[in-house]
Amino acid sequence: MARKFSSKGKRLAVQIPLLLFFIVLDLVIKRVVQEKLAPIGTLTVLDGVFDLTYVQNTGMAWGLLGERSMLLSIIVGCILLVMILYLFFTKESNIFWHICFACIIGGGAGNLIDRLLHGFVTDYLRFVFIDFPVFNLADCLIVAGCFSLIGYLLADVIREWQSKRCSEKSDE
Repeated sequence: MARKFSSKGKRLAVQIPLLLFFIVLDLVIKRVVQEKLAPIGTLTVLDGVFDLTYVQNTGMAWGLLGERSMLLSIIVGCILLVMILYLFFTKESNIFWHICFACIIGGGAGNLIDRLLHGFVTDYLRFVFIDFPVFNLADCLIVAGCFSLIGYLLADVIREWQSKRCSEKSDE
């Protein structure tokens, strides 16, 4: 049985600090990266595997829509606003579901704030051994939240399907 919040007040008492924690952590790391990593560009952590590389990303994932920072800010801002409103008005009480949403909103908000403050998103995590774009903590939060939410929803659909199938068999 999934753990659930007993009230909207308790849900928000957990959700809001979690969102703020994700946003602040992301922005603090980006600030340190801008101050310490930007002057040197790249810091090797594991040679040939992983390094910290300062990148100013004016686009979104893989640099898509580069140089359209204002358009991206408007789109992301609207999506975040809808998600936040949904959180406040949803009847969903599953704790895991709300943690997934906190990751997605926290990551999206961290990148949006960075983009609004600087005109770009600060990226710094780079896997050298694969050809993959440089990314940041906020990106990790968004991806982890999305994949976890998809997994949760798929598991819920499967449970519902199995329950329906079992009840149909018992009716026979």
